[in-house]
Amino acid sequence: MRSSRVRLVAMALCAIVGFGVLAQEPELGFVSGLVYDADGGGVENALVLILPADDEGGDEEFSEGEGLVDTDLTDAGGAYDLAVLPGAYQILVEADGYVPTVFEVEVFYGLTFAEPIILARAASISGFVRTSDGSTPVAQVAVTATASSGDAFLEVTDSAGEFLFLGLPSGEFTLQAVTAEEATSAVGPIAVAIGESVEGIELILSEAVSGEPPHPDGGSMSGVVRFAESRDPVAGAVILVTAEEGEAIDRDFDPTGADGSFVATGLAAGIYQVSAGLEGYATFFLEGVSVEAGVETGGLELLMLAPSGEIRGTVTTSGGAAIGGALVLAIGEGWSQGTLSADDGSFVLEGLPEGTAELSAIAEGYAIGEVEGVMVASGDQAPDVSFVLDLAAED
Repeated sequence: MRSSRVRLVAMALCAIVGFGVLAQEPELGFVSGLVYDADGGGVENALVLILPADDEGGDEEFSEGEGLVDTDLTDAGGAYDLAVLPGAYQILVEADGYVPTVFEVEVFYGLTFAEPIILARAASISGFVRTSDGSTPVAQVAVTATASSGDAFLEVTDSAGEFLFLGLPSGEFTLQAVTAEEATSAVGPIAVAIGESVEGIELILSEAVSGEPPHPDGGSMSGVVRFAESRDPVAGAVILVTAEEGEAIDRDFDPTGADGSFVATGLAAGIYQVSAGLEGYATFFLEGVSVEAGVETGGLELLMLAPSGEIRGTVTTSGGAAIGGALVLAIGEGWSQGTLSADDGSFVLEGLPEGTAELSAIAEGYAIGEVEGVMVASGDQAPDVSFVLDLAAED
């Protein structure tokens, strides 16, 4: 993702800086500096970006720098070099595993030496996702880390079933992994501070023979899943039950039968959401299902609307860099659908029912982006939604 980001910035610079410099041939100022970690070692491959300062001041000497930017990647010793017109600027430094840093600098004709930049290591949480036997790693599973503030971060497990959240703000997080058919119990809150790493978090996916045991005095819910247009039953739909607090019940329920029926037993008294998923369709759900101890809540009906359109778009930073691996979620009336953005930031949500949807984009280290009132359509009429995410505020 870093290489894509740098290419995009470089392309923008060619258009903004390169052509302008060739045309006007102004005298440039040069900025050199070093980026260190807290131990005094150079930070290699840190992205250094220089932008006009928010407050240019009243000095005419610095007005020429407005609108021009430059960027560089630090070398093995943490050194960088920038070239801009003289003026007042802000320098932004980003590196994997570190807290982004911004400082101001005034650039004059000739060479300006910037103060050394010392990056603080960001908080991190790592662990693994495995099947219920505790020994088989599960690859390509989405893992979410939800902060107490509500901000959410997303990572996907590697071939060894391991995940790593880098660049987290300090705070408390709840972790959970969910697939189309299985879910882990939520783990947390996990407290982590700037520069601290929490390792070895274990997330175990449920199976029908394991997971959260049925509540001994629990109630149950039952119902049927149908296609909305034909009223025909939907066989083989995956059933997921979620508590009101948002935690998925760590136990597999049988998929719907040939008659579309389902039953979920052994539930503690409370309020639940029940959802039905089928390949090629959005996930449809019912909220506010009340369950009482020893009582079956029956007669539930989930209607699956035929897919009629899609939503496509991009997820980028405020500087125009693509964000790959962002979780993009669409929620409509009684349905939801999610996907991950590609390396170039693009995404496509397919198989959506007609109507309007609320979209959100969640990416590690960024504030959640939200767009309301998006109309689902097909073909050339499919809406194009652009998310521009700002860096998440530090606690």
